[in-house]
Amino acid sequence: MRRSEPRPPYPRLAMLLALAGLAGVAAAVGYAVTVVVESASTGDRRVHAQDEAKVHLPFVWRGVARAELVAPREVVPTRPPSATPTSEEPATAPPTFTAIPSVTPTPAGDGFIGGRILLGKDPAPAGMGDGFGPGLFLLKCKEGRKPCERVGRTPVLDEEGHYKFQNPAALADDETYVVHWRNETYGDLFGLREWLGAWYSEAITPQRYTPGAEITIEDFQLEPIELTGPSNGTGYTGLPWTFTWDPRKNEIGTYRWAICDCFGDGLHHRDTDKSFKSPSVGRNGAYTMANYPDFIRRAGIGIEHKYFWYVHVDGPRGSWGQSHDQWMLWFESVFQAFRPFGVTGFSRWQRVDSAGAASSAQTGAFDAHVFMPSIWRSVDRVELPAAVVAPPEPTATRPPVVAATPTSATPTEVPATDEPTAVPTEIPPPTPIKPATGTIRGRYVKQGVPLSPGYGADSFPQIELKVRTGGVGQWTKVANAVTVEDGAFAFEAPPALDEDQVYQVWWTNDDTIVLYDNEALGRWYSRNITPDQMADGKDVDLGTVELRDLELKFPENDVHYSLPHDYRWETRSEVPTENYRWTLYKTCNDLSERFPSGSHRTPSLGHRGTINISSPPQGFKMDERYCWYVYIEDNQGRGSGWTYYRYKTVFLSALARAAGGMGGALDVERWVEAR
Repeated sequence: MRRSEPRPPYPRLAMLLALAGLAGVAAAVGYAVTVVVESASTGDRRVHAQDEAKVHLPFVWRGVARAELVAPREVVPTRPPSATPTSEEPATAPPTFTAIPSVTPTPAGDGFIGGRILLGKDPAPAGMGDGFGPGLFLLKCKEGRKPCERVGRTPVLDEEGHYKFQNPAALADDETYVVHWRNETYGDLFGLREWLGAWYSEAITPQRYTPGAEITIEDFQLEPIELTGPSNGTGYTGLPWTFTWDPRKNEIGTYRWAICDCFGDGLHHRDTDKSFKSPSVGRNGAYTMANYPDFIRRAGIGIEHKYFWYVHVDGPRGSWGQSHDQWMLWFESVFQAFRPFGVTGFSRWQRVDSAGAASSAQTGAFDAHVFMPSIWRSVDRVELPAAVVAPPEPTATRPPVVAATPTSATPTEVPATDEPTAVPTEIPPPTPIKPATGTIRGRYVKQGVPLSPGYGADSFPQIELKVRTGGVGQWTKVANAVTVEDGAFAFEAPPALDEDQVYQVWWTNDDTIVLYDNEALGRWYSRNITPDQMADGKDVDLGTVELRDLELKFPENDVHYSLPHDYRWETRSEVPTENYRWTLYKTCNDLSERFPSGSHRTPSLGHRGTINISSPPQGFKMDERYCWYVYIEDNQGRGSGWTYYRYKTVFLSALARAAGGMGGALDVERWVEAR
């Protein structure tokens, strides 16, 4: 469910800390009372499955005189970070933690590892990360983050959200420090869904930190990631399924959808070999699962196999985190849809090789035979249908027997053949081997910011290398690339080109893409790459291409006027050297072909965002529906493309204006159909 504003977590945390203090005071006297935890802001007493519960605390009431009251102790706002190591589980995944038995001061000194925690745009409150609730830890990890151990715990120290681990010990060559936020109800921790579930900083190496050094790492954001659909605890039949969540308002990272076989386990058991993370979806709040991950194929589907999905977030400098919430689901096998017809299940079968031996490889849960229903009943003989009488076979007539006349056998001489003449076989000349090629590379940005890793993967806008033979041939896909850090992509060692061939790199982003990006251009073609440019293994750099979409301004989609009138769009300030060409075409429902035969495109209009149309272009008529968009030409040799959006338009005739003027607005849909 989408919430307009998150509930303030601070009163609730203060209440929990107060209850923890009451528990310690009352333990000495041995009485108990039940206290129900309520929301401090709403008074809501409903129990949440993950983070709200009844808390039974020892408590007692008795009357005392004022003189008997104990003098209040001085409150120390923070305590030194704990430095008692506790073993962690190996962390390809987040490690598993055990309670810290005591608080040991870290060595005094001027060095520290620290940073700042934010909740949206606000700093986290002082005290967060220590005591009763989630924990903020310093981990010391071996190479590859396995294993890790806690070497410190600290709270937020001030109203600006700062924290510090004071003067940690020196690291060995194969060790790193990692700052870790853990928010789950497990061991010595108590989790709250108002905050992110887990966060790990970038690794801090021995080269970066030595005792006495002051290391400030990136701010990290504890604003929660809200899952929105499909609902928690649901079974699904068939694929694809789209999962959604609310992107955080102040997000600086990128998201990946994740699923794990971790039913009943905590956050610390999410990242195992029984889990899957999608490619990056950028800062979008949706991912479409089109195929079962391998671990689900191994584990199986059906209501007996429960899985959890959640959202993984990657920070800009190597940090990463996970949503607190994880929603349960299971997948129904396909045969459930056949149950109304009596289908009771599948059978597995064993492959047999050509020699008749059974293969050692068994088919999985998705290789199946279907058992369909059948029925038996007894009948009397008279109820059986009459047997079909076959027509009598015709009698074969034998041919007459002719008496053989004896003849003398004269041998036939076989003429001798000449000795074969040896004719040498011509060996065809060897096919020339095409020379090795280099790498075609480029980079995509949007408003100057590099595209997130993962563009070009399945279901995302595509980055394709295409080849064409001759000047007017069809373009054929050769390879696909995926963006990595800094928005870069590369095609390593593509096939060498023939003399009459050229390459282009295409960016394709239209309504046929599952996870399209409507803030980016619909298409971008690179410049032609010729054989001589790739000769002798040379690399080709296509440069940096700006993909921010160009906004169509007037008239709006399916809003129509009589001629003459202007068509306007917003020019792109990021590329002041590019030119624009207004384009009109007839097949609005064709999502991939924007310039079919019969289309109209103006000459270059320069870097301006308007054109006045006084009459329909040649081949176009009044009162017919067409589509318009803007074609972009780069003057720096980077290529050309078109806008993501195309708008419907009708040139209204005088008759149409009159029809609209009598009795109100014109119903364009009916008018165009009537024409």
